Amino acid sequence: MTIPIEYARKIINRYHTSRFLNLFTQADARSILQEVRENADNFPDFDPNLVDRVTMSAYSILSAGVSLAENEQWAESVGVIRQAADLLANLYAHDVNSSITDEFHVLIAAMAFYTAREYSRAFVCIRNIEAKNDLAKIIIAYIKKLPDKVIQYTNPYLLANLISIDAYADICEHAVTVSVSRSMSHLLEYYAMGDEHNLQSAKKILDHAMELASTYQSPSLWWIVRLLRLMILQNGYSSFWKNLLPYFPNNQDHLEDYIRLLLFGKKVAFELEQTLSQTFDWLGFQISHLYGGSRVGIADKHLAEDASIIIATPEKAKAILRGTPELFNDIKLIIVDEGHLIGENERHVKNELFLDHIRSIAKTLKCRIIVLSAVLSNPEDLALWLTNDAARQCIPKISSDYSDSSQIEWGVNFY
Repeated sequence: MTIPIEYARKIINRYHTSRFLNLFTQADARSILQEVRENADNFPDFDPNLVDRVTMSAYSILSAGVSLAENEQWAESVGVIRQAADLLANLYAHDVNSSITDEFHVLIAAMAFYTAREYSRAFVCIRNIEAKNDLAKIIIAYIKKLPDKVIQYTNPYLLANLISIDAYADICEHAVTVSVSRSMSHLLEYYAMGDEHNLQSAKKILDHAMELASTYQSPSLWWIVRLLRLMILQNGYSSFWKNLLPYFPNNQDHLEDYIRLLLFGKKVAFELEQTLSQTFDWLGFQISHLYGGSRVGIADKHLAEDASIIIATPEKAKAILRGTPELFNDIKLIIVDEGHLIGENERHVKNELFLDHIRSIAKTLKCRIIVLSAVLSNPEDLALWLTNDAARQCIPKISSDYSDSSQIEWGVNFY
């Protein structure tokens, strides 16, 4: 059930105390040790009930965050739901196939990440799960944006009945899976046709499924349906049908034609990626975006390992250099933007140290560096500094195709 807003906020504040923050820090440290595959015998003396205590805390925080979202406090809820997802992922994502219970916690973490708009982390969280039931298969296919798989897994349930089911628990799970399948059917129809009735029907069916799970006293199914309902609502709010409508006033036919042009190039898509992926995916190159922070987590590592192109902030690149330098072994080209940000102030000195580190790595790996700048006045000097060899400088390329100021680019080969 939905918690009142003020009570939800009290719950959230309770977990900001030092006692709980210490537990969460221990869970984070334990996760890091598991990431690097440290022998458990070498772990420090964590709280003996760490996993149980942090799990209960995570679900309490998640309940408060979801309640805020259900009360339409979306902006406030996102960070809370993300925190709960982080806690569950830290505890259970390292060995997702150890038990059905662990798989459930990882699935909830992935759904929470998705609800908090952390789509990449949701994908990484469930990427290695071998789902042991059809309900989990449907949810995982939805998170992975595989509509064909969603249809494949839901079809057997759309005309299902309960006649051959005897066990009390099996009846509940089967009925909830039927409800989720029917809800997904309406949702896919909404994506295709834009009929608001289908979106509302999808939500209404999940409302009934929540009541069913509550009546049969199945908290696991109740959590899955509750989070799926938020995921669907969020996708509905961000769909083309709602966001493009103001650009096609009084012209529904043109709106439908435009959206179908976007969605049906090859198959139904849940959303259009407005990033470089839109270009490079067609060429067979997967892109991963690693932003912010000074630590490389398991999600960052998996994304980087699978990518052909990595886009990272200097802070994240430094973290990769420190924590997982082996990721650089296959890199053949490094592109550094804003190459002119080298100077005497603190930020520019840090940039220079970072570029110097990149330079040494490029030399060791015999890869190429391209430094970009629109305002640099002395590219030859910087090229000489990068290579320490006047003979290996390359001639700057100057073009004014993209802006009023010249675009200056120079590359350095170490082979």
